[in-house]
Amino acid sequence: MEKFALIILGMFIGGVIGILVHSAVLHEYPTAIDVYRNKTDLKISIINEIPVDTVVVFKK
Repeated sequence: MEKFALIILGMFIGGVIGILVHSAVLHEYPTAIDVYRNKTDLKISIINEIPVDTVVVFKK
C-alpha cells in the first residue's frame, strides 16, 4: 500500500511540474522578454493620419 501511495504522489508532483513548465514555455501572449528578444512586431492602426490603436503580435 505504501508503494502505491508513493507512485500516486510522484505522478501528482510530475503532473504539477509538467503544467508549470507547459505554461511557462508555451504561452500565447507576448511578454516583455519576447519584445526584448525581437520576437514581436508592433502593428499600429491609423485613421485619418491619427494612430488609434496598437497591437503587439508574434513574428512568424
